[in-house]
Amino acid sequence: MDRMGLHIITIWLALAALLIGVCGAVEGQEFSNDAWWESLSNRYLSIDLGVRGTVKLSQNSPEWQIAGRWAVSTTEGDPETSADNNYPLVYFADVCPAHYFGYWKIRIGDTVYLVGDSNTGYWSKVPYAYVTPPPGYGLGRTGGYIEGEWTVRSAGADVVGMRIRMSIVRDQCRFEIILTNKSTTSQTVGLCMTGDVLVEPTDLGGYPYIPGRGYVRTTAVAAKPYPVILTGSKIPVMFETYDSVENPVVVARNTLKLEDCVAPDYLAIGEWQELVGANNWPPDDYKPDVLKPVEDLTWVLVWNPTALAPTSSRKIVTYYGVGAASAVWNYRVGTRLEPDSVALAVQGPRSLKYNSVTGTNYLDGQPFTIKAYVYNLATDPGPYELEDVTVTLYLPPGLELAPTVPQTAQQNLGTVGVNSESLPATWQVQATGEYCGELEYFVTARAASGWQQIVSRKIMVPATKKSTLRSGWQLMHVPFTFNNMFIEHALGMSRSSFGAFYYDTKTGTYLSVSQLQPGRAFWMYMSPSILPSNQSLPFALAADAAIVANQLGKQLDEYHVDLSAGWNLVGNPFVYPVYWGQVLVWNKATNVTISLEQAVTNGWLSKTIFTWSHGGNYYESYSNDDCLLLPWRGYWVRAKYPVTLILRPSVPPASDVTAKPDG
Repeated sequence: MDRMGLHIITIWLALAALLIGVCGAVEGQEFSNDAWWESLSNRYLSIDLGVRGTVKLSQNSPEWQIAGRWAVSTTEGDPETSADNNYPLVYFADVCPAHYFGYWKIRIGDTVYLVGDSNTGYWSKVPYAYVTPPPGYGLGRTGGYIEGEWTVRSAGADVVGMRIRMSIVRDQCRFEIILTNKSTTSQTVGLCMTGDVLVEPTDLGGYPYIPGRGYVRTTAVAAKPYPVILTGSKIPVMFETYDSVENPVVVARNTLKLEDCVAPDYLAIGEWQELVGANNWPPDDYKPDVLKPVEDLTWVLVWNPTALAPTSSRKIVTYYGVGAASAVWNYRVGTRLEPDSVALAVQGPRSLKYNSVTGTNYLDGQPFTIKAYVYNLATDPGPYELEDVTVTLYLPPGLELAPTVPQTAQQNLGTVGVNSESLPATWQVQATGEYCGELEYFVTARAASGWQQIVSRKIMVPATKKSTLRSGWQLMHVPFTFNNMFIEHALGMSRSSFGAFYYDTKTGTYLSVSQLQPGRAFWMYMSPSILPSNQSLPFALAADAAIVANQLGKQLDEYHVDLSAGWNLVGNPFVYPVYWGQVLVWNKATNVTISLEQAVTNGWLSKTIFTWSHGGNYYESYSNDDCLLLPWRGYWVRAKYPVTLILRPSVPPASDVTAKPDG
């Protein structure tokens, strides 16, 4: 197969040798004579839609249905590693779509119908892979696709049709579902989609990294996921499932709210055996044991039934694929999103690692590489070839082009023909160590034809022993400890050059800060006579600065921050940001530790926190679980009773902490 060529494989079991060669079948598997599915692939991904027939693992195994099932596998997958090449992202996808590993259900009223069940429906349009749609129909502007329509019948009449279109957008499978009421009366119609995610060979692992919940490791044993049902704003815009959060190699991604997605009403993550079946419908039929860790990880997306008049339709779009690059493949026309014929993708590290022993600016992996790709999806003839393509990298404060490498922010990629991808533009970048958190950078692309696109990506940078001060007031916290905790020593500054005040909740007054305390924030003031307005002052902490919660050079211990009833100024004592939703709360009066959500429900404290915008001189408020508590920032928290915040060191993907035993 050439670098970008899409191809189709139509499998008939009469050609058994071909079947084994194409699908990777292992000895002992048996297929019915009519087994058939349609396939489509590119450099990164392979997708399948089952048409009919069955497969058995062995002669004595039960038959698994193929009809109406879907599968997604990698071909090359993440271009930065070969370890995920030809890897099934749902179980059994390296063989064929089958069983309850990737499938859909339709709910009409109170009845649930399994797509592919010949007892309740039929293919009103048999699936077919349109690798290169013929010119003249305008269908190849975004590349090939697999399309079919399944129709549910009841009492001898068609009730609801489900048009399925699966296509590949670089390294993502785009699922477009159109549900149409084919009956003569109004129907309530919903959709349920299930994926038995596979990111490691045994199918007994994987960790879904959900913003706001994240990943916490406080011992030498890696954490396991627990089942969850999310709805509304709790559903993330996307989430990734890792074979290992700390050292990811195989990563799958669900995109739920970005691009042209139609957000599901529920996201359930749990044990495969508890979530799958022909008739169950979360959340009605799924009551997870939240105390029991998940072994065989599965996700379920549910779009609630909505009323459809006769002949009316509803459209659902979602994505599943490789968790590697950040990409954009739509553009906005007014309030409407339109599919672009080109995808702009950017790839770079997820996190930098804290290393106060040998790191550059206390950070490992420096400099790091950012790559940008321009992927031309079009197969139609016409003015889709891109000429004189240029890409430009824009870096935020805290990131800079590595001065050791001759390079420019703008690079020329030349011509990008139809159905092809450019070679990547490459930049060597380093973090200064003076800014921490999710640092967001941007890449813009444009061509001589007028085509243009922009994509952003974030990299998690831990706090280091360097930071910046700004003129005027700032709400500050120092996420390190010292042998000498006096603030003048820690900051290396004369007391006459700054003011520092903490809020005493019990007396309701501000007091001067004499010694720093991890977990306690304070107001810092730099007079314009010392630091002119709109300027910043980089500084380095004293040489005895050490990380908090140090266990043999790793940040593993939890940290407790006591709150009094009223307003409290607090900070995150760890080098990596912590999600607000990860915080636990302990009540001394009841000697009980519960989640932040439950503590808010119990009336122990307010969910809304406040921080000061250094640039805008105003308060910013946050109440979502996915708010990141930045190490160098201070936050107002209002407690209604004396309670203790329990902060645990968060582990962003591909992060690590290496420090000397003394910090």
